[in-house]
Amino acid sequence: MGYKIFLENKLKNRLHIIMLLLTVAVMGLAGARMFMIKGQRTRSDSMALAMGAKSLVFLAYQLCTEHMRRFKRWASLKAYFIINAMEVIFWVAVAGLNVQSNMKRCRGTTCALSWVVVVIAGVIHFFSGWMAAICWCDWRYFKAWGVERGATSSNSSRSGLTNIDIEARK
Repeated sequence: MGYKIFLENKLKNRLHIIMLLLTVAVMGLAGARMFMIKGQRTRSDSMALAMGAKSLVFLAYQLCTEHMRRFKRWASLKAYFIINAMEVIFWVAVAGLNVQSNMKRCRGTTCALSWVVVVIAGVIHFFSGWMAAICWCDWRYFKAWGVERGATSSNSSRSGLTNIDIEARK
């Protein structure tokens, strides 16, 4: 029973904001590192920038479709789960590529920035896994009951179920 508080639907916004800030930080550090090494752009920096841009697009999709009426038609709990599950793998790849790059050659300030990117990518990996678990619970709940977790009675009318029907199914 105690672990369920970590899978609550209400945590999604907080986790999205944290992931957004950490993604921007990774992109900033990777960009700074690219400009510090004149003429030498590494795969790890390019990968960090590309994965950061991808994550920003995915976060924008999730936030817009969850909170803006205009974009609600493109909302998909299954897509949210798949996106966050992919994020887990992509951020491990960013961390792994940076570690591999650091093992080959690591000097000065760029080395320190690269290790900070590794740590932040690991934290984003953790939060992406957490978000994937929350989205999986949301998707499975919707498949079982026909309404989103934490839906108000006005939202449940879309599926034709009333609160009494939902409670009776439980």
